[in-house]
Parts: sequence; structure tokens; C-alpha cells
Amino acid sequence: MTFAAYTSGIPNPPNDPSVDVFTMQSNVNAIPQLIDVDHVGFNSTYGGTHAQVQLQELSGIAPPGVPTGLVGNGFGTLYTNVINGNGELWYVRGASTTGIQLTGPGTPTVSSNGYTFLPGGILMEWGNFTATNISTKAVTFPLAFPNNVFNVQVTYVVSDSSTIRNGVESGTISKTGFTWIGTSTSSLISVYWTAVGN
Repeated sequence: MTFAAYTSGIPNPPNDPSVDVFTMQSNVNAIPQLIDVDHVGFNSTYGGTHAQVQLQELSGIAPPGVPTGLVGNGFGTLYTNVINGNGELWYVRGASTTGIQLTGPGTPTVSSNGYTFLPGGILMEWGNFTATNISTKAVTFPLAFPNNVFNVQVTYVVSDSSTIRNGVESGTISKTGFTWIGTSTSSLISVYWTAVGN
């Protein structure tokens, strides 16, 4: 970020304009320093449009609280709040006293074993493993859930029409993973799982 110096109260009406001219020029020359940070600057086809948006990372706001001055201001507002050492993106509706978390821990992964963050504070993870001739499997989540695991679901793929019972042993679900308990058979090819928490 660029520091832009600005002197208020210029021009000063009692002064002759020639007295304040250099300060006025300095103030006017500071405008592009502010505009060009996140906007397309002057003398450009797209001048004034956003090139990017940078938000100062706020801290000390207990979720889902909102920064002072945002409640009831009549504007929907994006802001960042530091959660567990990382600046996360939040949104507050104009008259609301509650922020809605839009980003979460880590970097979402698009793979067969991955995770993503959903608005409102929900973390969703998924994966699969080969299950032929095994009856138990310890699964480690790609990312540990910071707070809670709400639900773990498993789905299986079989090579024939056999009925295979399987599930998750409820006593072994934790923030870092779960233990799958199934039926040891050559008909069971693989198990797909999904976990939801925050």
C-alpha cells in the first residue's frame, strides 16, 4: 500500500491562492496514489473500474460479530476478520448484527480426496478408498475440522448384486478422521465418503 500525504483545510480562504498553491498541488497529486491502488487509474479506457479489491485484515472481532460501525448502516459490506491466524472473508447485511463467513481454513482442493468451504461456516470434505477384502479402514480427513464434525456418510461400489452392510463406527469419528467398519468380501470394490462440519 502507498502512503498518500494530504493536508486538510487547503486552500485556506484568508490566504492568497499563491500561498497555498504548492500544498494544493501536493493534495491533487496524491489522488492517483489512492485511486491506482485498487482501481484502473486516470487516462485509461477503464479508468475508475476496480482492478482488484484489497481489504485490511481486521482482528479482535468475535465471530459472528461485525466491525463497529457496520450494523444498521444500510449497506451490505464485505470485510475480513482474522480467524485462527488467517484473514477470512465475511459479509454483513446492512441492518444485521451477524456476519456470514464466506471463506475458511486452507485452500479448497478439487481432487478425489479433498475439501471446500461453504458460506456460513460449513466445511465439506470427501474421499474414497479401495475396500476389497477388508473389514475396517482408518480414514484421515484431508483437513482437520477446526470445531465439529456434524455428519459422515459412506457409499460403496460392488461388483455384483450382493447386499453388503457397512457403516461408520460412531465411537471413532473425530475432527481428524473416522474408522469405517464394513464386510470383508471380494464383491466390495471401493467406499466413497463425505463429511460435513465446521
